[in-house]
Amino acid sequence: MHFDPNQFPGNSIFWQMLYVYWMSFTIETRLMLGGYIFVLLYIAARGSKKAKLFFVASFIIMLLICLNPWMCRYLVDKWGFFTRYFRFFWLIPVSMGYTYVAVKLYDKYKSKSRVILCVVHAVLFVWSCVCVVKQTGFPDVYTGSIPNTGMIPVSNIYKVEDEVVEATALIEADSGNPYVDKKTLYNRDVFIEMRTYDASLIPMFNYGMVSSDRNMETAIAESDYISMICIYFSGNTDGVTDSNVSSELLKTAMDNTDCQYVILPNDNYYMEYWKGAFTELGVAGRYTVFKVK
Repeated sequence: MHFDPNQFPGNSIFWQMLYVYWMSFTIETRLMLGGYIFVLLYIAARGSKKAKLFFVASFIIMLLICLNPWMCRYLVDKWGFFTRYFRFFWLIPVSMGYTYVAVKLYDKYKSKSRVILCVVHAVLFVWSCVCVVKQTGFPDVYTGSIPNTGMIPVSNIYKVEDEVVEATALIEADSGNPYVDKKTLYNRDVFIEMRTYDASLIPMFNYGMVSSDRNMETAIAESDYISMICIYFSGNTDGVTDSNVSSELLKTAMDNTDCQYVILPNDNYYMEYWKGAFTELGVAGRYTVFKVK
């Protein structure tokens, strides 16, 4: 997912995962996680028996069962959990722990102290809204493939981008069977939405991560059809000349895969070749949908 697990033998894979996590965190996130240690200590000292069992005991159990180097290696090798192992870290109830301590402190103190606590909570709430809702210095907040301008209301009941719904409708109408898997080429932005909307449109590239660093001359010389497709889809021009790009070459490359449909951004550099090679099913917002086979 984030790195090649084969390059980190033994327990080193676990520490590499921690490193990837930590380096991807913002300063605010690191402070919040560091503060959670004090939250656990407070609950261990002043919390109820149920709170100690839920927060402290469950955290210790997670450390023993999931979040340790030996279990990490076992789950990755024996159960194929590499792309999922990162999710175990999300099981730590950080937000609930902070909420529990806040309520305990509110019950403990009276009058002016309560007012101070409420002000602190209000400031933290506003800060979180600024991070998520408004345009800030947090570009990692996903708000769709359009520029990050904050949370944008979605009209459809599925709460995914309208373009994805429209593109899916075009493909399903053509296939005639919404329950049959259809290998589809699309980018990461579509993948983020599609994974929650229509699982039958299986991505040609996992997570929609289409490589953009391939060389056309090398790909043609080695008959590397996947690299050719990546170049046409990503718009990369490395090693590309007028003589080595054509609709026929694109079609040949796709014929050597099991891909059935393509959801292509309208601003694709090689759009004319896609239109020359495949049947256009229609336009869905900023995407054009093609039938490959």
